[in-house]
Amino acid sequence: MSKAAELWNVIARHSRYLITSHVRPDPDAVGSELALAMYLEKMGKQTRIVNEGLMPEAYAFLPQAKERVLAYPAGMDFAYEAVFCLDAPDLERTGHVGKNVRDVPLIVVDHHPYENKMADFAWMDAKGSATGQMLYEFMRYRQEAIDREIATCLYAAIMTDTGRFAYANTTHKTLEAAAALVALGANPHEIAEAYYENVPDGQMYLAGQAAVRMKRAAGGKIAYTVLLAEDFERAGVGPEAAQELAELPRSLKGVLIGVLLRDIGGKTKASLRARTGTDVKTVAEHFGGGGHREAAGFLLELPPAEAEITVVRYLEQYLSGRRE
Repeated sequence: MSKAAELWNVIARHSRYLITSHVRPDPDAVGSELALAMYLEKMGKQTRIVNEGLMPEAYAFLPQAKERVLAYPAGMDFAYEAVFCLDAPDLERTGHVGKNVRDVPLIVVDHHPYENKMADFAWMDAKGSATGQMLYEFMRYRQEAIDREIATCLYAAIMTDTGRFAYANTTHKTLEAAAALVALGANPHEIAEAYYENVPDGQMYLAGQAAVRMKRAAGGKIAYTVLLAEDFERAGVGPEAAQELAELPRSLKGVLIGVLLRDIGGKTKASLRARTGTDVKTVAEHFGGGGHREAAGFLLELPPAEAEITVVRYLEQYLSGRRE
């Protein structure tokens, strides 16, 4: 029996589910949360979505997002019987939510290449392009319950985590799932326009700053840029608004690894993107983070100037085959 089929037996055991995801969730995380919540409620379950922080405004186009996605501690008074952790391998990645959940069964659904031996049920599929795609595989057993809003959330999850179906994680199964969701009501043009063509002025300002500060290293094989706290202050947005800019350094000709460094209150969030064939997951794990082979990240307890030196120096050694 497949994991998707097994999940049906698991959800039958409980009636009320708390749903959460990793800190600073992306559209795959939020879209998956919303789709699962709406779908489970059609199965007669009760749900509550709670994440570490406020939902980014860029995700407000997702159906029911504004009213359903709560920020900790709001919503934790829900009398849940089990917890769904989506797009993250364990509750440690969920911040305060994970630290404060009651001792109830844990269900993990994630497409990142990790294991979770602590979950009561873990469905981990590193070959899945997105958690949204995995949830579609589960939901298709009762496809008649997938309405336009659920289809929209799942399509958005898949579209964004595959870079509009351009990343190496896009497979025939990815496209088959996307096509099925379109047939069920998702509108590709409207979803892409809402997310990619609705950029606020502040986010465009950040893109300009990131482009102006772009540098190269390792003979041009590494491109990196830095966004500072004052950039976010002038833009009037938070660091999450720059999430898509991680793709910018990698897009330069000849670059194998692109790096976006973001100032987060004196600490630095590093987002790595690699060309096919280059593994940045290993790099991220060296610094205590993780992700996929071609998209990974980590947090350094260093200000941006020091983080830049540390990360670039390590990447130069990494590409040359030397490790220190």
